[in-house]
Amino acid sequence: MDSTADADPIVVATGPDPTSPDLATHLPQLQSGQFDVAAAAFNRLWANADNLSKQEQGAALKQWIDGVFGSPEARAEAATQPVLFTNLVGAARDLILDSDLGPPEYTDAWLRGNLDKLDQPGAAAVAERMVATGWGYPSIIGKDLRGWIRLRLGAGGLNNAEGGLAARLLSMLWNDGDYATICDLIADGIDTAQPAYYGSDEAPKYEGLWCGYVQPLEHLLGYYLRLASLPSLPAQTDPGGADVAVELTALGGKSPAAAGLDPAERRDLGARKVAGAAQILQALTVKGSAKILTSFAAVESSALLREFVGEPGTIWGFEHVRLPYVQAAHATPSGNQPLRMWELWQVVARAAEKPEYEALLSDPDRMIPKLVAEGVAAVEKEFVNRPADYLWWKLPDFKAAFEKQCTAYLRSLAEQPPRAKYATAAKRGHDFSAYLGSFGCNAGLWWALNQGTRVYYCLDGIKDADVIGYKKLKTSRINTFLQGKGNAYIECITLAEIRVILTRWDELKDIVMFTRKGEFVDKQEIVDLKTAMEAADKLAGTRLAPTGVPEFAEVIKKLDPKLLPSLNDDEIMRIAAQVPMLEVAAGAKSDMVLTSYFATKGCRILFDKGLLPHGFDTSYAKMLAERNTVEKKRLATELIAIVKDESTGTPRVCDYLRGALLHAINKHSVR
Repeated sequence: MDSTADADPIVVATGPDPTSPDLATHLPQLQSGQFDVAAAAFNRLWANADNLSKQEQGAALKQWIDGVFGSPEARAEAATQPVLFTNLVGAARDLILDSDLGPPEYTDAWLRGNLDKLDQPGAAAVAERMVATGWGYPSIIGKDLRGWIRLRLGAGGLNNAEGGLAARLLSMLWNDGDYATICDLIADGIDTAQPAYYGSDEAPKYEGLWCGYVQPLEHLLGYYLRLASLPSLPAQTDPGGADVAVELTALGGKSPAAAGLDPAERRDLGARKVAGAAQILQALTVKGSAKILTSFAAVESSALLREFVGEPGTIWGFEHVRLPYVQAAHATPSGNQPLRMWELWQVVARAAEKPEYEALLSDPDRMIPKLVAEGVAAVEKEFVNRPADYLWWKLPDFKAAFEKQCTAYLRSLAEQPPRAKYATAAKRGHDFSAYLGSFGCNAGLWWALNQGTRVYYCLDGIKDADVIGYKKLKTSRINTFLQGKGNAYIECITLAEIRVILTRWDELKDIVMFTRKGEFVDKQEIVDLKTAMEAADKLAGTRLAPTGVPEFAEVIKKLDPKLLPSLNDDEIMRIAAQVPMLEVAAGAKSDMVLTSYFATKGCRILFDKGLLPHGFDTSYAKMLAERNTVEKKRLATELIAIVKDESTGTPRVCDYLRGALLHAINKHSVR
């Protein structure tokens, strides 16, 4: 604690002591709107309060709370200076919750009396700040404070405030088991489909946090919809009761309150959560505002499930939104197989790692059996370690389907042009783990296209505005990170997938079927969404490139040291990303990988900057297409001459790239 903390709290004649924790020292500053020094003094007092006796601690904090809330001049600043008031509320709740602090006046009624002195703008600002910073502390935002927030902000204030306040508050209430307040807020009109982004910031250990996002409540409810739709939960001895008990135990284990509970206690907690979910789903049904189906029977009878029975495929969308459809599909005769990329993840995730991916393209015949065998072994362990996730599957049949699908996925991936920018993604501002996850999932779209397999894409819980504005949002957050003001951007994989589908709609429209609440979306709506997205993308702003990255510059120097001074940061980064991709493509076993890579948008910079000869791509494709052996060899000889040409005094292809291109020409000209 500060050395002044035990001093006689007297304002000295020379002016206020900025280190004094005494309110009397700082009240004149607060009353004149000079909050910074005073707020710092209070924060210092609060942080070091444990150095005081309980009585001294309570008296000092209460003096500040009553004094600041009791000052009309200080209260008038609450709308623009909510931080101090929010901290005072937190200190008040500390006093209320600490039974050893002595005087009985530390009550919610006392705190509420102070809060009610704020005018509406000040109260709204303080309430917003409390939710934004306190959503991870349900003991601080107790039931009385929840009622005050609901009164002062209302559903509209929560829905419209920046930072996804509705999502944060609902997340806190769910994890605290306060289902009644959730139902009250639903009746008020709170947006249960709203997400909130926290990125790489520290977050509470809550259920419903996913890839840097607070899940919308409606998404989280997908976990519970099937059981919550049952008239009653079966006993363990009833038919199917043992499986339900496994599920309930797993659901109970997702809660913060599960720490230290034994399996029976987690099962009971899971049952209470299912009952809470049933209350919430009923409230959503009555309100009629949900973007999801609120009964499992409706899922089972949906157009998606009817179509799936006749033409099985994979089911895509936000993980927990699609889960009821996945569960219902697994219960059909065609359901004992992987139905989503997550169910292949033991292989997908490994194949997306740089060493495995490069080895897969260069030697698929060796790598595919290896990765599939590793995946099968992992799945067998998952059946034991995570039984709740595998209740609908019979291992022998599922394993056979898993092997077949993974083999086909890997074969497809080995024939696709490289898309993962391993060399630059992290420095560009991407969270690398999420970036690779997105890469692995997007590759699944081309696998489905190659196989002619239906992709059922659930748009439940997805707002068109989020798809349309995603590039602008992503650009803004990456630019903020590159300016040193934020964290690496965590890709929203689902939105990224949808944008890939829309961008390549002409190729994918025959296999992808979008649904909302189980019903198919008219394809013209998808075309309209694509048009709106493309228009918004033009206004999304310019994404910055990292500056002065030595690794990027080294790549350019290996290609042509004279080129570096003529390039800007973006060009340096793009070339640094593409050169390793070209090398991987050139070393691929499939003769189509390099041709497909030449056609990618990213590769164009290598031609534009003279690192690849113009026309080389079409000449290479012509060589591959030639079936006459003699003519094929002649075309290959011409390509080799181009690659080795130094007749102008400057090599048409630099030494660094020459070997990779010659390798590809020689390998694929003899087939």
